[in-house]
Formats: sequence, C-alpha cells, structure tokens
Amino acid sequence: MAEPGLQKLGLGTVQFGLPYGVSNRRGQVPRADAAAILALAAKGGIRTLDTAANYGSAEQVLAGLDTGAFRIVTKTIGVKAGVDAVVARARESARLLKADTLLVHAAGDLEDPALWPALQALKAEGVEVHARSIFLQGLLFLRDLPPKLQHIAPRLSAIRKAIGDAGGTPLAAALGFALSRREIGTALVGVTTADELKEILTAAAHPLPALDWPSYALQDDIVLTPSRW
Repeated sequence: MAEPGLQKLGLGTVQFGLPYGVSNRRGQVPRADAAAILALAAKGGIRTLDTAANYGSAEQVLAGLDTGAFRIVTKTIGVKAGVDAVVARARESARLLKADTLLVHAAGDLEDPALWPALQALKAEGVEVHARSIFLQGLLFLRDLPPKLQHIAPRLSAIRKAIGDAGGTPLAAALGFALSRREIGTALVGVTTADELKEILTAAAHPLPALDWPSYALQDDIVLTPSRW
C-alpha cells in the first residue's frame, strides 16, 4: 500500500510532449518510457497527472496511454486566442483526456474581463491548491547553474549544506515540505525516466527533516520564474 503522503503527490507530464526543463538532459520522453513511468506512478500510489494544451504533444501522448488510474488536470491556452477558443480547447481536453480540473496557465490572462465568467461557467464545484513545480525544474539539485542563475549559487549551496547537516537530502526535503503543507492538495513533480520516479517515491516515504523552513525562502523574481531563465 502507498504511503499516505503519496496521495498528495502529482506527476507533471510536460516532458512527455516537450524537451522541457533546465536540468533535463534527455529531451522529450519517448512514448514507451512514458508508459513505464505511468505504470510505476500508478503502482506507487500517485493519482494525479498534470498536463496542458501548451505542453507540445503531451495531451495527445496521454490520450494514447493507460491513464485509468489517474485524475487528469490540464490548463487553458492563452487568452490572446480569444475566450471562445479557450473554452473550446478546454472542452476538447476534457473530451480527449476526461480531464476533471482546469487551471489558468497564465495568471495574467485573468485580467481579461470576459475570461472569468467563462471559467465560472465551466467550473463544477470545489477548489484545490496544486503546487508546481516543487523542484523548480530541478534547480536545487544542480551544481552547474545556467548563466542567469549564477548569482543564487552560494544561497543554494548553503541550503543544500543545511539539509545535509540535518540528515536529509534536497530531494527528500523538497518533497517532505510540500507534502506536509495542509493547504496543498497536490504537489506536482516531473520526471524523464521511471528510475527518477522510483527515487522520488522512495524519498517521499522518508520522515521530514527537522529544518528551519522559513529561513530557506527565496525572494528573487528571476529564480522563481523559469520563463525568465
């Protein structure tokens, strides 16, 4: 039986449709590997898949795989395409994947006065908080940072040391913090191989390290916004 905390763990699928992520050295996940990842995720107790219309071919890949064990969360296309197009694409995602949850992909789109009423019309009932991406594309694990992030290297090094001194690992700490937060309904992670998912499932089952979480908070718009990398 899966650990209770794993029920809050969700799997991101952008890598199924795009060569996504600053730490991704493998590129887009092959279809066979995606199938293996989903099988392991289902066996490990993960019950939520996160995808989006803008994730390349991710929705189409998922539509051709066995996703029966999961609820599927998807996202809107950009409102620049028009509200009618946003609604139509959301309905297509629901048809294609039987997705039951729709997120607004870009918060700025909510400034369009016509979008909110349209979303309200689509919404059934209930609200959940999904945290993504809790690894920030694997930034905490990288030793060789991209040029735009070099300034944060000493801070990340200090955080990794503190976690190690407490007997934990960056992976277990990131997972443990997100899974322990009562306000988070689903903590989303992304992988490119089944082995990476095995490592996550193992780490998520470990006790949460005793750490001074607030002291690790980052207030850096560049670091916290991958689109600016």
